[in-house]
Amino acid sequence: MTYHRSLAVLARTRSRARAVVRLVAAIVALAWGGRTARAEPVRILVAAGSSAGFAAERTLAHPRDDAQGVRDVLTSLGGVRAEHAIVVPDATRGALVDALERARQIAARHAPGEVTLLVYFSGHGDRDALHLSGESVTSAELAARVGAIPAALRVVVVDACRIDVDRAKGMTVQPGFAVSLTAPTAATGTAWLYAAGDGEAAQESDEIGGAIFTHYWLAGLRGAADVNGDRRVTLDESFAYAYAQTLLRSARAGGVLQRPQARLDLTEASPVVLTELAGPRAQLELPPGGDALYLVYGVGSQSVVGEVYAAPDRVVRLVLPPGRYIVQKRAGARGAAVEVVLRAGATHAVSPDELRPFPREALAQKGDLLVRPWSIELAGAAGAGLGEGPGGEVALRVAYRSDWGLALGPLAGASARTTAFNDVRERFAGGELSIDRFVALAGPLALRAGADVRGEWIAQRVTRRDAAQVASVGLPAVADFGGAAWGGGAHLGLRYAVTPSLYLDAGGRVLALGAKTDAGAELRGVARGFLTIGASF
Repeated sequence: MTYHRSLAVLARTRSRARAVVRLVAAIVALAWGGRTARAEPVRILVAAGSSAGFAAERTLAHPRDDAQGVRDVLTSLGGVRAEHAIVVPDATRGALVDALERARQIAARHAPGEVTLLVYFSGHGDRDALHLSGESVTSAELAARVGAIPAALRVVVVDACRIDVDRAKGMTVQPGFAVSLTAPTAATGTAWLYAAGDGEAAQESDEIGGAIFTHYWLAGLRGAADVNGDRRVTLDESFAYAYAQTLLRSARAGGVLQRPQARLDLTEASPVVLTELAGPRAQLELPPGGDALYLVYGVGSQSVVGEVYAAPDRVVRLVLPPGRYIVQKRAGARGAAVEVVLRAGATHAVSPDELRPFPREALAQKGDLLVRPWSIELAGAAGAGLGEGPGGEVALRVAYRSDWGLALGPLAGASARTTAFNDVRERFAGGELSIDRFVALAGPLALRAGADVRGEWIAQRVTRRDAAQVASVGLPAVADFGGAAWGGGAHLGLRYAVTPSLYLDAGGRVLALGAKTDAGAELRGVARGFLTIGASF
């Protein structure tokens, strides 16, 4: 009896122990499940550029810009947080290794399934290695270092080059870096995108300000590759767009064809989305059409941020940073352009009616294209100086601007001053010719500096301060004089473009005028601050 009773007690104890274990397991599973539900995707970017390769290789012009451009697009549209974007603008072997180690440390703080790794490279290389400032990093070493970073998905983009006199870029054909962007568990594996095929040359361009493949890949990520219009750009869409545009441009140039390649080793539960275009961002819409090429570049910049062909059956959208842009349309022998302002959270749809015709040679010139070179200005100024009291003037001018500008128009004003014996009031009217030089600054600002030539007719009234005493002896208390003043000066100011057709100028000017009136000759020095509002057309 005692034996059986002991067995029963042991059975009940084991049953309770198993229940406790199951309860603990359930709690752990629930906690882990809650952690997984709360987990967010982590996207880590390493973007590197190296202008210098081996000693015999010509220095590249744009790898730094390429790396920064990748960073800008993927942090604004691709879900990469700024603190997870590692940019190496002048990569050496050591700097590149350090950047990959930093990416590994960031990734190690998360579950691998949460991590997408993005690594981009633009610079020199051959089929076996990258060339960085006299040192090399083999493809095998790069693959090993990237593989050591715990990440579920890797997408490889390599725009590596060996430059010659035509600034062509030799292409690596072994796995290089991984550039990845997607939500966790949507896809796993590695994808490599190459700027050119084996034995072909990759190229960079001064006109677009970067490597050609990278330029089109980024334009695709900004929206040009969104063929189905779902406001998302997938890995497949971005590569297909970059492939077609890179091949087309190299064919038009008449040189060696550049055919990008892709190697995919992915398991996809859904398409790998690289960028999301929806949300409070500045968007540019280009109208449908056939055989029309659109170039988009920022005012004050010669770098093209978008080069896309119009689609015959849909609107093409680009997501760009807020700012002022020139949109050029090239269709056959014809050309047209418009200046637009993109604001955060707003969409600007380019209408065919607002595109102004231009000769193709004008569109091909370096520097900003002035879509509205003529303007009407209303200016006001106030100040004082030697020989002229405090006062102000207004002017109405017609202006024409290129990099230099001319403005001509009438002006009128008044001033007053007091001497020991007289109160002097003056009114003047005349005209002024201004010659300006404009230098683009950041965003909508431009520096304006120039010289002025003017002539004035002056009407002067002098009133004796002791008028009562003068009148008592029969002398006039008030005297009127007239005469002319000629001279010129210089001005310096800032121009702020409120809209593409409306601007404000503010600054200061100094004038030196020689005046001859009935009261005698005198030299006048005047300093005035000015404010101008102008409307361009």
